[in-house]
Amino acid sequence: MEIKNRTRARESEGGADGKGVRNGGAKARGKCPGAGTAAGMAEPAILYGKMTPALNGRENMDGGRCRIVEGLCLGFFMDKYTGEHSCRNRMAEPFYQVKLYYGDTKMRMSVITVCYNSEATIRRTIESVLSQTSSDFEYLAVDGASTDRTLSILKEYRDRFEKRAIPYRICSGRDRGIYDAMDKGIAKSRGDIIGMVNSDDWYEPDAVETVLKIKDRNDFDICMCSMNLWHGGRKRVKTPRIRKFRTSRDFCHPSMFVTRKTYEKIGLYNRKLFYADFDFWLRALEQDAEIVLSSTVVTNYVTGGVSSRKSFSGMLMRMEERFKVYRRSGYSRIYWIECVYMEAAKMLLA
Repeated sequence: MEIKNRTRARESEGGADGKGVRNGGAKARGKCPGAGTAAGMAEPAILYGKMTPALNGRENMDGGRCRIVEGLCLGFFMDKYTGEHSCRNRMAEPFYQVKLYYGDTKMRMSVITVCYNSEATIRRTIESVLSQTSSDFEYLAVDGASTDRTLSILKEYRDRFEKRAIPYRICSGRDRGIYDAMDKGIAKSRGDIIGMVNSDDWYEPDAVETVLKIKDRNDFDICMCSMNLWHGGRKRVKTPRIRKFRTSRDFCHPSMFVTRKTYEKIGLYNRKLFYADFDFWLRALEQDAEIVLSSTVVTNYVTGGVSSRKSFSGMLMRMEERFKVYRRSGYSRIYWIECVYMEAAKMLLA
C-alpha cells in the first residue's frame, strides 16, 4: 500500500527475531569483582532504588555482584535479592542506580502500565498480563504517586510474576501527566519491542505471543493490531488502517507496539501535547517507519477517559489540541473539519 513519504505498511496476521537491547548506565565507580566478566555474559540491567550499604558487592543469582553507579532514581524497584527501596523526593534527592548482573538481560518485549489512583481496575490489567501465553517479556508499572491502594495492589503481585519468571518492576513517583509517565517507562524498559496497556484496559491472553510471531515473520518499526472498544458494556472491534487522509479513526494506540530503535529515531511522547500519542503516529508516518498492521485483536480498551468527557468547553479545547497536532506535522488547515467532527462525535457518544 503506497502512502505518504513511502511509509510501508503490510497487513499481517502473525512477525523477525527481535534483538535484545540493554540499558545504558552512568559511569561506574570502581571495578566490580566478578561482575559480567564471563565470556558471552550480557551487560547488566539497571534497577533503580535508594542505596543501602548492604547492596554493594552482594551476590545475585549468577554469582556476579552488585555495583553502585551514580544517578537519579525515579521510583523504587522490587527485587528478590535487594528488597524494596522507595524514594520520597524524586525531583531533588540524590539516589543511585544499582546494577545487578545477570547471565542474560536481553528482553524481546517490555509491557508498560501507567497508573494513578487505579485501585478499581488495576487488578484486571495485571491479571491480563500474568495470563499471557508467552513469558518472553518484562512488565513495568509506572505509578504516579497514587493516594489510594493502587501501589499496595501492585506489590501484591510480586511473587506471582516471580513464579512465572517474568521480570517485574514498579516505579512510583510524581509525574507530569500520562505521557510523561509513558516516557519514564520507555526509558526504564529493556525490551526491543515496547507495548503499553493502561490501567483500565487489558490484554487478550495471546497478545504478547501474537506480536512476537508477527515480528518473526515481518520485521517492523511499529506493529498495530486491532482492539476491542468497550462502551457502556457493548463491544465493537476497531481495526487500524493507513490512508492518505490521516485520521485517528484509523489509529489504535492501545494496540500499538513500537521498537526501541524507533523511539530513538522518532523521539518519545511530547508531554506538552494533549494528543501526544497521535502526534507520535503522524511523526512515524512522515519518517518512513516500517509499519505492520494486523486484524488480530490483542487489546481491550474502555472508552470514557479524559479525552471524551462531556463538556462543551472541554470539546473546544480538544478540537484545538487535535488541530495543533496536525499543524505541527505540516497538514492542511482543512483538517480542522476532521477535528470538529471527531470531538463533537465523542461528546455526543460520551
